[in-house]
Amino acid sequence: YSAVLLLVVAMMCCGTCGAAAAEGNDGKSDLRNFQKQQRVDLFVPRTTPVLLKDKTSSEMRFSFVSPSLVSAAGVIAAFAEGHMKAKNLTDAQSLEPIPSDIVAGYIDSSWDWTTLVDKVNQSTWKAHTVLSNASVNNRLVGMLNPTTTTKGNKVFLLAESSELFDESGNLIWDKLDLTLVVGTVTNSTGGEPSGRISWENPKSLSSLKTSAASHESKFERVFPSGGSGVLMEGGTLVFPLFGYSDSDVDFSTIIYSTDDGQTWMLSNGTSPEGCSNPRITEWEGSLLMLVDCKDGQRVYESRDMGTTWTGTIGTLPGVWTKSKSIIWDVSLHVDSLITATIEERKV
Repeated sequence: YSAVLLLVVAMMCCGTCGAAAAEGNDGKSDLRNFQKQQRVDLFVPRTTPVLLKDKTSSEMRFSFVSPSLVSAAGVIAAFAEGHMKAKNLTDAQSLEPIPSDIVAGYIDSSWDWTTLVDKVNQSTWKAHTVLSNASVNNRLVGMLNPTTTTKGNKVFLLAESSELFDESGNLIWDKLDLTLVVGTVTNSTGGEPSGRISWENPKSLSSLKTSAASHESKFERVFPSGGSGVLMEGGTLVFPLFGYSDSDVDFSTIIYSTDDGQTWMLSNGTSPEGCSNPRITEWEGSLLMLVDCKDGQRVYESRDMGTTWTGTIGTLPGVWTKSKSIIWDVSLHVDSLITATIEERKV
């Protein structure tokens, strides 16, 4: 996934790209200049040190997956799920969970691309543990699927907290929960970026509220989808979730907060059955959700914070929304949704 972070970080850091186009450049030279940039990997398996919560010792991770990226008050934070051991790929039937935690790499948004590459390639570059696993009485709590959004100088990180039980030397899933941690950028200038975000203690969202009590029993468990949440124009924070019912049918839905993350509501509506991996964005006052279904990708729209979802066609030009053959063209699969305002036009 490093290439994905490479592209997005470049978009956030390359402050000269738009300026050149404004001076009459057709934008093509900007693209050529970007393509010439040196590649940089923020998290390298078995190479990038991960600083533990005690901030005195570090460890390696065998792999990094499920990336997420946000920018707040001059700090860019790249998150990933860090796996603590390699999965036994020789046993195709093995479903043993992999212990993991959530780590972050911090970047100053004022760095140009050359500075970024230099910083990441230095021996002092580290990933920092934000949500750590813990082991108590043969139970290991792992963290999965980092999903992030921001509001002002605050970073909101939602993750899946999975309790793994060690039974006769084997780890099995036992208890799942949603965990939220909020970080505040305390100093927007000066110092290392890693020292400018102060993280609160994580809290469980297991007591999610909903105006329809019967809806809560519809899900046996819910998970963050990973990637990005949304800050609506009205200030509402939204995270995408997918879940499985007691009949093992998957759905997609959202949770949202209208009071800056103090309380969270589980929406009353869901996508149709069999649709998961939701990606969300706000578009013209609506919340759009792109999901993977059995027959391809679909886009759903909600104007009432997820109480109802309506299928849309043509809302997102260029998004492949249905498979026309048995074999899917994976090059047309959309993994994330990003909106931007360019020359006062939202795209």
